Amino acid sequence: MIEIFKYGIIGALTTFLNIFIYFILRSVLNLNYILSSIIAWILALIFSFFANRNFVFEKKKN
Repeated sequence: MIEIFKYGIIGALTTFLNIFIYFILRSVLNLNYILSSIIAWILALIFSFFANRNFVFEKKKN
């Protein structure tokens, strides 16, 4: 049950990170909206991968 809660928290953080990066790239750096979306998505995906691997699906040491 706690794993589902952690997964939801990481999912929400990933969504906010994606929106935040898109906003920075689009508004502050004035990049094209497609390029901003692609970069934001890739960075959010990388964050999600490592956050889920380390905090949600904790690897058990043998």
